[in-house]
Amino acid sequence: MSRRVVRLTGGLGNQLFQLAKAYDLEGTSAEPVSLDVGWFRRPSVTLEPRPFELGELDLGVPTVQLPRWAWHPALRGASTDETDPFPARMIGRLAGVRLYEGWWQEWALVQRVRSRVQAVFNDARRRHHVDPLPARSMAVHIRLGDYANDSATRDFHGLTDYRRQLVQAAGEARHHGSRQIVIFSDSPESMTSLPDVGLSISVSSAQSAWEALLQMATADCLMLSNSTLSWWAGILGDWELGEERHSVWMPTPWFRNASLRDQHLRAPSWALYPRSVR
Repeated sequence: MSRRVVRLTGGLGNQLFQLAKAYDLEGTSAEPVSLDVGWFRRPSVTLEPRPFELGELDLGVPTVQLPRWAWHPALRGASTDETDPFPARMIGRLAGVRLYEGWWQEWALVQRVRSRVQAVFNDARRRHHVDPLPARSMAVHIRLGDYANDSATRDFHGLTDYRRQLVQAAGEARHHGSRQIVIFSDSPESMTSLPDVGLSISVSSAQSAWEALLQMATADCLMLSNSTLSWWAGILGDWELGEERHSVWMPTPWFRNASLRDQHLRAPSWALYPRSVR
């Protein structure tokens, strides 16, 4: 019997989407599914090196390390599913192995495998103790990092004017009765000279991507950046707090240029806020 292999790449948010795709494949075929983790041992020269954040958890899917040449562009094929808003960038065959590489950033996909993803989050909470944010707090995720430092990444994703984002967040926070804003950022050292928005602002001391995700999910209100890390915090907050108690604002456009992908990322209960892109 042939098997399917989904390649894991990128940061925690992307890894979770790729894991969700693996779970979805398991539900649609009798072919066994594995996760290729070789990228983290041999990271791309064009992407920022990232740790295998899922490696400590019980994923329920075996991992393998394929040789890098297995993912060479010469082996790439087109997706056979033209309706998929996030088609695989590669569907090839290698000695009975079907290869999948992509991002699959889609709310509906995650909902289909919710119970399995929720089990992963439960495992993460057992391993990473984080204190919940105080009641009536708004969490704001500010994504800089390679969005600011890498021109190719910035050209694709766009860099958000985070000071304007904070002004927008403060307006929503006051409307919803929030008393303070807690910033989560991959560049906390840059969070200086913040605008006076009439609310208390602090910067989270979360030391890892998991800590940041799990703590953001405890906020009554959450303003996402165009980052899959805060996207997953929004989803987890919806699941754990309930949509009626959890308010989420998602930026639009998600990427520098608006596309249908924005619609596929958005959860039905989430509000949108206009992103000022630099």
